[in-house]
Amino acid sequence: MKIVAALFSLLFISSVNAEESKFGECDSASILDSSMIVDVPWNSMYPIKLAGITISPSGSGTPNNASNKVFCACEDDLGIFVPGFTQAMYEPARLIELVRQPDCMMTLGGTEMGITNGRARGTTGSQEQYETAQPAFWHYHYYAYPLLLMLEMLVPSRCGDGYLSMDLLYISELDPTWTDPELAFFANPEAVIFANPAAMAACVADAAASAVGKPIDQLYWCAGAWGQLYPLSGYIESKSSVATKTSLLATRSIAALHRRLLARQTTGDQALCSAPIFPTIPKSQYKMNMMYPVPERQSSHEIGESAIKWGEWRNIPSKEDAVYMLWRYNDCCVTYY
Repeated sequence: MKIVAALFSLLFISSVNAEESKFGECDSASILDSSMIVDVPWNSMYPIKLAGITISPSGSGTPNNASNKVFCACEDDLGIFVPGFTQAMYEPARLIELVRQPDCMMTLGGTEMGITNGRARGTTGSQEQYETAQPAFWHYHYYAYPLLLMLEMLVPSRCGDGYLSMDLLYISELDPTWTDPELAFFANPEAVIFANPAAMAACVADAAASAVGKPIDQLYWCAGAWGQLYPLSGYIESKSSVATKTSLLATRSIAALHRRLLARQTTGDQALCSAPIFPTIPKSQYKMNMMYPVPERQSSHEIGESAIKWGEWRNIPSKEDAVYMLWRYNDCCVTYY
């Protein structure tokens, strides 16, 4: 009887651990400690340009519509144009965390907000090939994270978007379109345009472009090898790896904020003095690196770049949540006074 009881206990514990692995727990991602320095791929800032001249290694190259100007001028508070020179580089600008447990703020040390009382819990999904297959779902939290400004490095404060320190900007638990794909469709009816074989086939070209260079901004409904961005909800097919699924959802969160006119274009001549609001995601101005669970310390990856190149092995059993640092290329006019 003791042996039977022990076997039953082992089976019960195994079942509980499997459920916890599937639905997640609230862990600390340990972002706000030495990880701010040692887990950041600092070479992702390249290329750095001053007055149109590249003064650093070429890095991953510039976005498709980056400014090539040498000199510029911006209006001051009195409407007088002040001359200056251009500055451009990739900067760490945002943190995006994907969590299955609602209210869990991994970036803030595993703090729980207590907004939803545990409703709408996420899951890694199931891999069955039948009608019972369960889609995967993660919540996301979107933080301002101007790391260079926080460390007082390199970047004039006027070249940012107004955020000088870390701040929580958006949480999906309060967004009904993230937990309801049908409601997301009515909020973004253009999704019907991309639900056809031709639009899906175009994503193959985007995947190839992101694998060898920059993604194609005009194909704003695609996320390269990760899949389609529409519908802009948190549910996703569960046949791919955790790195691919969480990367796709992180990109969906950026696309959703652009669609709601809450995110800006920071590349191009029109962004030198002030970054305009942009309704679709300019993918080539962004790149990202994983910070949790297994950091990318040596490099970052393009939006849509196959996880085979950078992330299939960045997975720890029972830690299938993720935190990504979002790098944003910033064209800026540095005025003389």
